[in-house]
Amino acid sequence: MSETSNRIWQTLREIYCSQNETLAEVCVESLASEALLSIDPGKTAPPECAWCAKEHLKQMARSLCRHMDITLEAAAKAALQGDLFSDRLQERYPVKRAGREVYIKRELMTFSERMETVDKLNKVATGLTEHAKVLQRETYELQSQGRLPREEDAA
Repeated sequence: MSETSNRIWQTLREIYCSQNETLAEVCVESLASEALLSIDPGKTAPPECAWCAKEHLKQMARSLCRHMDITLEAAAKAALQGDLFSDRLQERYPVKRAGREVYIKRELMTFSERMETVDKLNKVATGLTEHAKVLQRETYELQSQGRLPREEDAA
């Protein structure tokens, strides 16, 4: 991770810890806005650059909300790789409250929020499984047509 990346992760983490760690709800939009203001206090970045930066900061903030208890490097890696699936539960999960996307501490989620999250995760899992099956079928089909030789056959 670069020095710049480390500084940005540290800024996000400090804002989260100073204001949001004990809150039931964390709004990633607000967290990203505050981080952007910290990075560009004079608002000198062109609007397009500020928008792109804020969108990326929101992704970083989501990762931080999911995995606040892991190291900065692991959180950055998870964000870059889109690692939503680990061997443990997240600290917070995204829900809609009052029309806003917020991350709620798992133990404070309502039954319906938990079940909506379970449904979303099941849909993602089903979609990934179906995608894998289609890719596997295509791979075998290409291989049977001689258009995709196996590496051991090419050697």
